[in-house]
Amino acid sequence: MLIYGKLYDMDAGELIRLYRKKKDMTQDELASRLGVSKAYISVVENGLKSVSLTQLLKFSEILDIPASEIDRIRKARTKGSEKGKEEFEGLLRAKENLERFLAERGYGVSSGNILMLPVVGKIPAGAPLVTYEDALDISKELFPVPSSEVRHGRCFFLKVVGDSMVDFGINEGDLVLIDPEDREVGGVGRVMAIEVNGEITLKTVVRIDDRRLRLISENARYAPVEVDMKKKPVRIIGAVLPFMARRNLNIVVNK
Repeated sequence: MLIYGKLYDMDAGELIRLYRKKKDMTQDELASRLGVSKAYISVVENGLKSVSLTQLLKFSEILDIPASEIDRIRKARTKGSEKGKEEFEGLLRAKENLERFLAERGYGVSSGNILMLPVVGKIPAGAPLVTYEDALDISKELFPVPSSEVRHGRCFFLKVVGDSMVDFGINEGDLVLIDPEDREVGGVGRVMAIEVNGEITLKTVVRIDDRRLRLISENARYAPVEVDMKKKPVRIIGAVLPFMARRNLNIVVNK
């Protein structure tokens, strides 16, 4: 039998393994819930890949790891530094918001029907943002979404900066939900997150032909822009989903 006090010295990987086994969950099952590979779970549990406090909180919502255990990990890493304290307190507020979110919507205390999806703000220069794992690595905060309202758990949020989509009802500070597995661009415009020449933007995207895209700002002040993909590097990050696309984070959390 494990003595509870022994958890004080466990690292994040061991903590995740312990609570996964307490829930009789396989690595495959946990990977499926998180939207990652089994290999990712394995390297995390074996201490071969570090897990941020933000990532650990996401594991905790599936495995019901108490906030006190996350706090122990934080203390072991930061040794009481103010920076570490502020980071954890932000995570703790997110967890409290989740509990309130669940209670107000009749989900009870279980977090099994909720996905904690990463929120990505300003993208660091040179940082990748193509997959859910990229978003999770960059993210500093998480936001709760009922699992029934999203296509899969590998979606993530982008926080909107600027006014180029205001006529579509998307304002600065709002969160838009991105599906990184839906990158299909055709002749009918779709609101997409797209990277052009290293800059990420949110636009209605229309394919003109095999090499050209038209990027349309949903704001009459800005003219459409055509991009030649042979001349400028372009990456489709993903399609914008309707759920919560027009809601501000604070409005939703404090509702």
